[in-house]
Amino acid sequence: MTGFSRSSAVMARTLMQVRSAVAQARTRPSKRRAQAAQPVHEGLRRRRARHLMDLCRRSAQGARIGCAWHQLPKDFPPWPTVHWYFTWWHDDGTVEQVHDTLRGRVRETDGRNAEPTAGLIDSQSVRTADTVPVGTRGFDAGKKVKGRKRFIVTDTLGLLLAVHVVAANIQDRDGAKRSLLWTRLDHPGAQKIWADQGFGGRLVEWSRTILGRELEIVRKAPDPRGFQVQPKRWAIERTFSCLTAHRRLARDYETGPARSETMIRWAMIGIMVRRLTRGRPATRPGRRLLLRDVPWIRRPSLPWERPASVAGGRKEGVTDRLSYDQISNAVSGSPRP
Repeated sequence: MTGFSRSSAVMARTLMQVRSAVAQARTRPSKRRAQAAQPVHEGLRRRRARHLMDLCRRSAQGARIGCAWHQLPKDFPPWPTVHWYFTWWHDDGTVEQVHDTLRGRVRETDGRNAEPTAGLIDSQSVRTADTVPVGTRGFDAGKKVKGRKRFIVTDTLGLLLAVHVVAANIQDRDGAKRSLLWTRLDHPGAQKIWADQGFGGRLVEWSRTILGRELEIVRKAPDPRGFQVQPKRWAIERTFSCLTAHRRLARDYETGPARSETMIRWAMIGIMVRRLTRGRPATRPGRRLLLRDVPWIRRPSLPWERPASVAGGRKEGVTDRLSYDQISNAVSGSPRP
């Protein structure tokens, strides 16, 4: 199994675990009924695993390649199917649950607890496409960008904890409140958040009094010379760099801000799956099969082989080699030239 297939398998396995947990919470069949339907469920589970593996791979690739839904490559599933599952998993919260499950696995693989104790917050202004509604975009006067602003909260590894997309004209101190509130509710163990100087002022006092969390402002050096990496904050800057490497996220194309947040989570799912599967030896494909390795090509009884003439200077019983096109035509049943 190659590294790409292994990543898709990890993603699909996590998705199936989340979906099965939700289904079991909704319906609890009796033990006798469950045992009677087990053979049928096993067969459906194998078929659905391959189906979900392909859909997960295509959804993550959709954020990477950055094309419209109806322009997905031909080797993808039908674009209405991919879009329908993307919308369904967005509405019922499946994408967020899969993302949180993978984040815990990545942290445990790195030797940390599944829940973080500290985080980082930052914002990024990106341009929007012409199809984005006017009411969901604005103008960032500081960065001279007309579009939307992404607020993300990550842990010290750069893994996403919360994401919030608003219009670009929202100030950092105002837009960060919802992201900090979501982080406080979803990750109560995160006691400290680092931020840059744009989040200073009243937001620090609001975080201390309302949320009970410390918001520490990372100051720049008094006399910086050239580029200097700021302590702690380099992890969230790396996350922004990885997100903008996805063509679908280099510019905001989504109609609603909630869809943009889901696309960011899909990109992070692909990043975390690659982290989980890297470092393991991949199964190398075998040697490519050549024509001389196929035994039936040298048989003189086959219709597309002709015996060599003795006058040509060859031994009896040795046949002439035909071209690959002639062999393909003979196998397909077309007349031999």
